[in-house]
Amino acid sequence: MFDGPEWPEADPRRGAADIVRELDDELRDLVRECAVTPRFSWSRFLARHSADDTTERLLALLNHRAFQFNSRAAFGGRDSPWRRRLAACVAEGRPVEVVIPAFCVIGNPVKRFDTHRATAAEDVALLHLARIARLIGGLHEPGAVFHIVSDSTFYSPSMGVTSIEALNYVIELRDRIDALGLGGHLVLHDMTDLLQPTADLFQRRFELWFARLRRDPLADGLGADEHARWVSSMVASLDIGKLGLDFAELRATFAEQAGMHAPLLARAEWALAEYRAGKLAATDLEWEERAFPGAIRATIHTKPIPVLGLRLFPEFKCSAKLLPYHGIGVVDRSSRTGEHRMGVRPEMFVHGRPDMRRIVDNRGVTSFYLHTPE
Repeated sequence: MFDGPEWPEADPRRGAADIVRELDDELRDLVRECAVTPRFSWSRFLARHSADDTTERLLALLNHRAFQFNSRAAFGGRDSPWRRRLAACVAEGRPVEVVIPAFCVIGNPVKRFDTHRATAAEDVALLHLARIARLIGGLHEPGAVFHIVSDSTFYSPSMGVTSIEALNYVIELRDRIDALGLGGHLVLHDMTDLLQPTADLFQRRFELWFARLRRDPLADGLGADEHARWVSSMVASLDIGKLGLDFAELRATFAEQAGMHAPLLARAEWALAEYRAGKLAATDLEWEERAFPGAIRATIHTKPIPVLGLRLFPEFKCSAKLLPYHGIGVVDRSSRTGEHRMGVRPEMFVHGRPDMRRIVDNRGVTSFYLHTPE
């Protein structure tokens, strides 16, 4: 969870020497800079794949390590279903469609203080996905569309997030796509809306899976070690902000694994059963094929199956471990390239530090932190 030496001695939200700067055009340009991966060169890519046909080039682009973190051999193999789907897009002259479930409100105040707001971390992710779509358009004239499926309202009951918070986050994401001018490449969907036409079937499958998982958490074949990791992750994802825990209780729970930890574990196990029952029920209904037939399926999770493991932003699963909504964006300079990059850190660990500048937008909401070492 959040153990380790980074915990501050005292609550940084109370009396910390917070240095604030307002978001301006210079900082907006900095955010855009962070959305360009340093691990991909268009000219080198074209030179390397100059002899390939369009399908092979599209496959190589999506499978490039700058964008894909799962098995390249599995995704790009001769028997890969995604190869066939890309070939069909080329033959039929239609856009490449990519479906990526992502973006959910995480109500843990250790991770982020304004939990249901879209910030610069979300902007970097959206800009990054749109850039991939434009690169695809450079190889395939019909272009590409990324269908971003926010599961914020879908999973909010499990995690203790109110429907208002979850829906507000979806609306803010949609507004950011519009404000950034990305509507030609990105379309945001609400998972709940996609499943509503199959509500009766979904509910029956959900109730079946929930009952099975409550009796046996490993009923779907999940291993015991993997289940333990899922429980730990769920503890860190619950909306514990509503419990009113003070800093000492938060630190005892997440750093020292004591105090409120046992009750939270029980709550997390129940929430995990709900979460997984929803995920399994949706999978049973093959929701992706119903909503987006012929699309490329992407994931934000490491998986051994042939699926596109999409880096949601340039540093994801490189120098950054957390997703944009599992913390707050932190911009620093790479020690290797000297270029600016954005990572994601628990806000509790960066707020009030003397080497951090808190960047706020015109609403007074924290957009990101800028690392300014002496």
